[in-house]
Amino acid sequence: MRPYSIAPAAFTPGGAKTVMEVMAAAENQLKVRRIELSSDDTAGGTVVDVLILRLTVTGTGTGVTPRPLNQNDGAANMSAKFNDTVEPTAGVDLYRFKWNIQVPYTLVLAPGEEFVIPGATDEGIAIELLDDPAAEITVTMVVEEE
Repeated sequence: MRPYSIAPAAFTPGGAKTVMEVMAAAENQLKVRRIELSSDDTAGGTVVDVLILRLTVTGTGTGVTPRPLNQNDGAANMSAKFNDTVEPTAGVDLYRFKWNIQVPYTLVLAPGEEFVIPGATDEGIAIELLDDPAAEITVTMVVEEE
């Protein structure tokens, strides 16, 4: 498995929406190892409901290039987007939590507990904010590709 970091520049979502999605390439299984959410917001303690879910159809968002953590690894076959303007088609909800945007949130998934996305067409994972954080945020995901 080859690890990649998906880390777009900070952005303001402007509403409840999918803030990051990753779609597997055919024949390349993915494992999500880490998810990080943060914000520099200091005014008030906005709490946002966050949902991690499977996708069956990609949405429309800004493309971001997964970067290999090992410089000897080639380009990723997966595709990634952030700050969707057209929502993807959701599959199964996997994980839900509350995030106080004044406190960085890191979810590290232990071996055997990763979110696994099969290497097939129309298979992916997304991070969706169910509330508007009303602030600039940063989202990072570390994904292994087979």
